Amino acid sequence: QNRYEVLGKIADGGLGSVFKAYDRNLRREVALKRVRAESPEQAEQQAEQLMEEARNLSTLQHPHIVTIYDVGRDEEGAYIVMELLKGETLEDIIARGALNEYDFRELVSQTLEGLVAAHSNGIIHLDIKPQNFMVIWLPSGKFQIKILDFGLAKISHQPTVQETDDDGAVLGSIYFMAPEQFERSPVDARTDLY
Repeated sequence: QNRYEVLGKIADGGLGSVFKAYDRNLRREVALKRVRAESPEQAEQQAEQLMEEARNLSTLQHPHIVTIYDVGRDEEGAYIVMELLKGETLEDIIARGALNEYDFRELVSQTLEGLVAAHSNGIIHLDIKPQNFMVIWLPSGKFQIKILDFGLAKISHQPTVQETDDDGAVLGSIYFMAPEQFERSPVDARTDLY
């Protein structure tokens, strides 16, 4: 019997999908991320990338970074299991209107706390954008930011070369990429801050 029962799709991304699932062992709901592959070769490469993402993230225990619980493979391929965040993306909040000054300062402060933790571990996110931030509303009326989707992340304490796909195209979200990503110049922590 499979430990994780998929309950439904939460979101689709460029590289795969995230599902709401139930962990039968611990009796809790979780998020399960799978990559989408077009060929067996691509499936193997993406499985390795997903495993690497899980290993990278598992080193980060931080209140502003999504927590990884498990990683594995089954007949459908590789998957990551992480905490199920009940909130809304920053993209959804921005669509409703501007943040007030207090909320904006809190958003920036929490985001930087998470990025500093990642960067101090040599992890560069490389896909910072509003849809990769989850805003969780707390009972007190305050909110907590969680940084999501480290799928394009690199581990390096030195400037490193930006990833490209098989055709040489830069991976990332065009409207949020730093100039050095477009230029295929070395990237580092400053790329996330851009």
